[in-house]
Amino acid sequence: MPKIEVKDLGFPVSIKQRVEKYLPTKSLDITYIKGQLISFKGTNIDVINPYKILVKKYRKELMLSVMGIIMKMKLQYFYIQLRIRLSGNQ
Repeated sequence: MPKIEVKDLGFPVSIKQRVEKYLPTKSLDITYIKGQLISFKGTNIDVINPYKILVKKYRKELMLSVMGIIMKMKLQYFYIQLRIRLSGNQ
């Protein structure tokens, strides 16, 4: 069974700056959640636990995730997942 090593990844400042440039930060509650790099020792596979941006306004929530898999530090695929959750009375 391979050993697992988890490293926290700080949230990229450039992404924060872009979000704050294009979104009205006074009327929205924006939360940045840092990602993690999960390494499986004895293999060539690393997995990224995605960075997350939670954008809330009243009872509506938008979550953006950035996710990927790394093979020997070479990015194999990359995508942004967009998930919208609406709660409360519509």
